[in-house]
Amino acid sequence: MFIAGEKVQVRGGRIGTILTTMSEGLFMRFDSGTSEAMNVYWVLLSTGEIRQYDEEVLMEHFEDEALDRLARD
Repeated sequence: MFIAGEKVQVRGGRIGTILTTMSEGLFMRFDSGTSEAMNVYWVLLSTGEIRQYDEEVLMEHFEDEALDRLARD
């Protein structure tokens, strides 16, 4: 099980910090001194596949998820 804020090493040896997790994978930022550290990445746990993720789309997802939770409560 992964926890937000935890540091993990992914395929290729890169180390990053988990932003949030979902059942299929996790969102993270890599801990590097390059522009790569500014990007958000999605890591699919079943395959280890790493994809750069559009941060605006990510924020919209979490806003929608928060609104859904409020509507249910």
